[in-house]
Amino acid sequence: MVSLVLPLALLFFGHLAQAKSFCFEVDGMVCGKCVEKIQQHFSGRLGITTTEVSLREGSVRFEAAEKSWNEEKVLKEFSKLKLPSRRVTCSSSLP
Repeated sequence: MVSLVLPLALLFFGHLAQAKSFCFEVDGMVCGKCVEKIQQHFSGRLGITTTEVSLREGSVRFEAAEKSWNEEKVLKEFSKLKLPSRRVTCSSSLP
């Protein structure tokens, strides 16, 4: 049992260490429904492990493994939601 736990722990924590933040400014986010829609749409998709949405700032921060990240696909997904977006530099945290 111990011999299996260590490799699984290394795999898990190694995956976390490779996660990076990617931020987008989103136009047209005007209510809580937009926030909910974005969170539900992106949850577990495109290698995204975390989605933080700030209605007040009109921004979204994704955490994803860099190797699975594809900015073009994310922009297409925002387009499907009819929410124009653009990639921006991440600030320290979303409110």
